[in-house]
Amino acid sequence: MWDGGVTPLRHGSQGILAALTAHRDQDMNPVDLDRKLQHFTRYKLILNRLYPGQPLAAGYLLAIRDYVKKIGLLSKSGDPTTEHSIKSAPKPTHRNIEQGLALFRGKAACIRCHHGPSWTDGRFYNLGVDSSDPGRAAISLLEEDRGRFRTPPLVHLSKTAPYFHNGSAANLETVLQHYTDGAGEAGRIHLNPEEKQALLAFLRTL
Repeated sequence: MWDGGVTPLRHGSQGILAALTAHRDQDMNPVDLDRKLQHFTRYKLILNRLYPGQPLAAGYLLAIRDYVKKIGLLSKSGDPTTEHSIKSAPKPTHRNIEQGLALFRGKAACIRCHHGPSWTDGRFYNLGVDSSDPGRAAISLLEEDRGRFRTPPLVHLSKTAPYFHNGSAANLETVLQHYTDGAGEAGRIHLNPEEKQALLAFLRTL
């Protein structure tokens, strides 16, 4: 839901329900999901134990919501702040990771958009990834929003490939190359090979 059609996961479980029902996502309604879950004995046992009295479909959505909370993609606090990000950044243990953090804050300027509890400002930008996708414009109906998508969180970044709203970047090296070539409204970053490796080392700690 990178176009902002629903609120981010950190604001609640609406995004999980939307992913289930959206035509371009799982395209399933709760009634069909409940019927499907009836055929899985293990799921029935677990969901009935965890969420007694709830329909299986409701338990399924609640289980995903609670799991996402556990791994930290749902914020427990208020609006994101840069100060929170700095305090929650992993403590550098190697020189290149420490250099990567400095680049993230400074020369690469990643922190302009990636800050707060989930390392995102929650805003929408056109990174020049896919000119055919209307992005935010499909929701706002404003032509200036064409191609804009919500800033993604960086929580568990190394485990959430592929990247960008359309999954067009298979790895972080490809993402960094895109920013090196020029990423639309985000601009272009100028890093030498050593700095790129340091920034990637830091990003893999998030």
